Amino acid sequence: MADKQRLPDSQFPMYMDKQTASDYIGFSVKTLENAIQFKGLSIAIEEIPHVQKVWLNKLKVNRWLEEGL
Repeated sequence: MADKQRLPDSQFPMYMDKQTASDYIGFSVKTLENAIQFKGLSIAIEEIPHVQKVWLNKLKVNRWLEEGL
């Protein structure tokens, strides 16, 4: 997101798909996927029954960020 102005936190939804979460954090989608797999960001994943898409909870993402990645 180097070319774009980041939206304020309040403009991001509580449940974010990978692209939205990567914009929120400032990571590429690939880096986000690596953080989910290897760096503990999997704690932010929300299971939604009958939905195949990965959703991340913004509050849990914030907690993960505050704990120092």
